[in-house]
Amino acid sequence: GGGRHFKTQDSPLTVTTSYRILCHDLKAGGVIGKSGNIIKSIRQHTGAWINVHEPVAGDEERIIEISDTRRRDPEGRMPTFSPAQEALLLIHERILESDPGFGVGEEEDEYGGGRGGGGKRVSSRLVVSKMHVGCLLGKGGKIIEQMRHETKTQIRILPRDHTLPRCVAMSEEIVQ
Repeated sequence: GGGRHFKTQDSPLTVTTSYRILCHDLKAGGVIGKSGNIIKSIRQHTGAWINVHEPVAGDEERIIEISDTRRRDPEGRMPTFSPAQEALLLIHERILESDPGFGVGEEEDEYGGGRGGGGKRVSSRLVVSKMHVGCLLGKGGKIIEQMRHETKTQIRILPRDHTLPRCVAMSEEIVQ
């Protein structure tokens, strides 16, 4: 038949995007908001599904999971806009803004003072499934190198050691 059939296993009509970002427990309140009002407004604004996990005993950080499911266009192409991606950026912003006294880096004064950055190191840590790490690195690390270059950021996959939060499974890695 000359009709256009999509075999579901090859190219499903929907695409699910999912992010898992680590949030320090001290900052979780600033992300969630009073009785959940901040997270609720980010959900409504973006249409993304957001789940703030309960902290695992002994962890200082918890996972915030953000996802969306969108339809492909009639040609089967990925949708260009991702509600989850927009929600991730908003949540990242909230993490930076909450609890100013707590941050990584040397200069404590201008924390979050505008985008110009007061010499402050801003970092975010995404929890990524091991099976996705390969396509992030690329052959011989080409893709991650290009991303570092284009974004002028330090991107690395953290080594597995005792500092890894327990909420990160053995099948996952942290991309910082």
